[in-house]
Amino acid sequence: MSEKKALSDITREEILETLKYSTTLRSLASKYRIPLRIIDDYAYRSGIMVHKEINASRIRRALRRKVRCIKSLSDAVKMKPSNVIDICEEYKIELPFIVIPKHEILNTIQKKTSLEPLIDKYGVSVNKVIEYARIYGITVNKEIKLAKIKKALNSGVTSMRELCDTVELSSEIIDKYCKKNNIELPFEFEYIFRGRIPVIDRLAAKALSGPKIGAAVNWSRERVRQYLKGTGQHEAWKKKREEKKRETVQVREHFYLLMRSRMFQLARKEGWPTEAALYCYLTPRMDKRKLRKFHKYKKLFSIYEQALLNNEKITLEEMAKNAGFKGSVAVRLLLSRVGLKPFYYNEEKNIKWRIAMGYDK
Repeated sequence: MSEKKALSDITREEILETLKYSTTLRSLASKYRIPLRIIDDYAYRSGIMVHKEINASRIRRALRRKVRCIKSLSDAVKMKPSNVIDICEEYKIELPFIVIPKHEILNTIQKKTSLEPLIDKYGVSVNKVIEYARIYGITVNKEIKLAKIKKALNSGVTSMRELCDTVELSSEIIDKYCKKNNIELPFEFEYIFRGRIPVIDRLAAKALSGPKIGAAVNWSRERVRQYLKGTGQHEAWKKKREEKKRETVQVREHFYLLMRSRMFQLARKEGWPTEAALYCYLTPRMDKRKLRKFHKYKKLFSIYEQALLNNEKITLEEMAKNAGFKGSVAVRLLLSRVGLKPFYYNEEKNIKWRIAMGYDK
């Protein structure tokens, strides 16, 4: 039986050499008769990233077979393509196929706003460049648009319309990219629409509201506002909307007065209690906590009228109970609203009560 060796006998070079051709340190554990977890811990304390070394070893072993692209290699080692590329760059592992670095893609887009230089340099198709961009998490179209905006701003554009024409993008997209990337515009932002939409123009001429116009073209209210502002119709549309609102208010007021007049005509035919109840019902409430119940009002004034006809005196509490009110306060308020006084009326007491309730100062 071989003699058990100390942990200090294991050299750093021996660990690296083992990991170069193997994906585990189990052979060292058997050789030195030391538990594997202790050797792993010793390797980490020696500055060796075991998991990275193991991944590099897996890549080297996979490259012994025929792999034609980064996807097949990443599938073989069961790693993300971006991680495979990073490890190959760190450990200087040569790959048998073309790899386009991330920084080259970004630099080319920022300087040339196109992928053509990379296509010419590496002799690959545009789809291959886009594939590598996706591996690195780069959205090519977005980066190109952003690069165009930055390039146009650096060239000295002086207005929003000029910027839209230069980069061939709408003002909304430019605004979105500028806000997301903290780009300040050297001029005031305004919405620019290149084409006119006849449907919206017709509805705006009729002074329809933003939501109604949006419903016709499946747009939001804000989108409609942006279109009207971008096409220079917003101020005229706004004035038409105000005029239409004034006309609508006048029509509604006239209709309300006609309805109110007709309601009182019908109420007078039924009698004074109905007319008084209608007056209280249509008058704004003094106490918003109490619900307006027309049939209760009518019953209350009917009780009051009947008591007058019979020369009887009824207390406020009795009237409240018979009419279905919870207390006498509401009854007192309703009577005072139509100019009536309780049967047991005390002027001095009434003044004190009104001051206490806050109706008189």
